Amino acid sequence: MDNPVVLITGALTGIGRAAAVAFAEQGANVVVAGRRDEAGNTLAEELRSLGSEAEFINADVRNDDDVRALVDKTVARFGRLDVAVNNAGTEGQVGPITDQTADTYAATFDTNVLGVILSMKHELRAMQRQGSGSIINVSSTYGHEGAAGASVYVGSKHAVEGISKSVALELVNSGIRVNVVAPGTTDTGMLTRFTGTPENKAGLVATVPMQRLGRPQEIAAGIVFIASDAASYITGHVLNVDGGLTQQLTPPPGPAGSQFVKPIIGGAMTSQSTPSADPATDAAPSSAADSAEHTHNSAPTRFVEADGTRFAYRRFGNPGGTPIVLLQHFMGNLDNYDPAITDALAAGREVILTDNAGVGLSTGTAPETVPAMARDAASLIDALGLEHVDLFGFSMGGFVAQQIVIDRPELVRRIVLVGTGPRGGEGIGQPDPDVAPLFSTPYDPQDLMWLPIFFSPSGKSQAAGREFLERIRERTEDRDVPVSQATVTAHLAAAGDWGIAAPEGYDHLKRICHPALVVNGSNDIIVATVNSYILQQNLPNAELILFPDSNHGSHFQFTQAFNRYLAEFLDR
Repeated sequence: MDNPVVLITGALTGIGRAAAVAFAEQGANVVVAGRRDEAGNTLAEELRSLGSEAEFINADVRNDDDVRALVDKTVARFGRLDVAVNNAGTEGQVGPITDQTADTYAATFDTNVLGVILSMKHELRAMQRQGSGSIINVSSTYGHEGAAGASVYVGSKHAVEGISKSVALELVNSGIRVNVVAPGTTDTGMLTRFTGTPENKAGLVATVPMQRLGRPQEIAAGIVFIASDAASYITGHVLNVDGGLTQQLTPPPGPAGSQFVKPIIGGAMTSQSTPSADPATDAAPSSAADSAEHTHNSAPTRFVEADGTRFAYRRFGNPGGTPIVLLQHFMGNLDNYDPAITDALAAGREVILTDNAGVGLSTGTAPETVPAMARDAASLIDALGLEHVDLFGFSMGGFVAQQIVIDRPELVRRIVLVGTGPRGGEGIGQPDPDVAPLFSTPYDPQDLMWLPIFFSPSGKSQAAGREFLERIRERTEDRDVPVSQATVTAHLAAAGDWGIAAPEGYDHLKRICHPALVVNGSNDIIVATVNSYILQQNLPNAELILFPDSNHGSHFQFTQAFNRYLAEFLDR
């Protein structure tokens, strides 16, 4: 068929991106799906430059409604769906089976298995109507082998291959073919991050009979072939594109005392797993021992369950000293923390980034009061096995941090309050009519909304804002998901409730005797700067820093100075 319509999930990087380019070069009209608007739109523009009528659609393959809409929009745009490449996947948590939990299982299987099932379900609605189509599910050489230390990932890829073969038989006389492409050790960005050093990557090459890593373009060539009419008599097949890796079943010896884990590719990751130092006391899927191996951009998203909520978090940094827990602003998720700040913090302590209940990848329902948000955040801290922490609350996260200290004073050592205010503070929960629309104005990409919210109108401040946006965009894999409208509505209610003055005025702040660092910009249009002064005047042990020509996100603008003040305060 001339100009076939091709839909690719997990298309923004690595193998998925290479497949999109390969199909575009063959004259296909390509729909690329992923969860990052800027990267998706950039890729679509690149494909158009190759002559493809390309489109980007934001979709999460774990969400049935998202996948249904993805297919419906594709068919509405092009009138049909000829090829579907289901490539979205995650490596999950690597480690022995004794370290796995229901959460680590779900985090892997929801994307790798449920995502494939939902994708095929809705793709087949379109293909069955037209009586033709080709589906390619991307697995891994571990879809038909075992791998010590990667049992959950391996299980998910075995499931993909078994499901694919079964669906192929269901459809064998329908004109629709279902096949699998199983990549070997492929040179992708995720592989580079997880191997960490050229020496580790070279060790992987030694496991491949062809003595080199595969290129994403080589995997893409296999996908294009098996999707094409040249493979019209092939269905229910697993095509290994692996340099002979599946023929080499015995791994080479590793360093003395090490645990060798063969390279994982459908999620493009390789690691040597290190169990928690004390699994009996580490209630979370990660531990302090894991944290030292990562930075802001490489720390995997992990999950821990507490009180029926599955909390998403990232944990990294120096395990010495008191860990610091960061509590996020309104409409922010794990991807909105600034790596220039968190990596600086991580040099001296563990850093734990959090999504509260109902935010981003965390499950549960977002509460409509700050005290309930504080209870959720404290339950997350408890579930991580942390007995004594520092708190860093920005904006609404600062409301939550204050409440945690009031409710659980023994849990907290020091508190950092940035761009925030007290219960009953001036204008809290009652935004200026010119300010409220800033949170709902559409942008392309949407993160441009933070420029007027966090930074002053001056040229210097806006330039700093653009640098901040570049920093939070650097992480390209394992991204969080946007905050839902239901959570936005609940948090607006919580802010409104927090803005109601308490009968005792600000006397409740006298109960927070912990050392406190209060920071703000000279003209905060979100939480008026005067509220930082109120905090400093009423907290018994607080100091105040105000930065010039700055707005709500002054710490993102004066990052180096802020980091110096912060380190000095925390290290006392």
